[in-house]
Amino acid sequence: MRYPKAGEPNSIVKIGVVDIQSSSTQWMDVGTNDDIYIPRIQWTLDPAVLSIQRMNRGQNVLELLYADISTGATRTVLKETDDKWVDVTNDLYIPEEWKFHLAV
Repeated sequence: MRYPKAGEPNSIVKIGVVDIQSSSTQWMDVGTNDDIYIPRIQWTLDPAVLSIQRMNRGQNVLELLYADISTGATRTVLKETDDKWVDVTNDLYIPEEWKFHLAV
């Protein structure tokens, strides 16, 4: 379900990475607040680190999380806020120089 109808609860989202050899799933920690959006997910330059964009329901706080796919642990590496609205785009670029910062 993409969007709930008026009066229905919002969908709760979670992110998992599946190991195709063992068929095991490692769930990423997206925080304790389940009233969020996950507008974008993208691999970083490090194949063991997933980038997750997490946004509040008011859509005025956007956080970039780095997730360690082996443990699911995440850390916030960037945060953008605005009084009214943060625009989410499809042009996230992670520079090569950031590679040494990726460890979660």
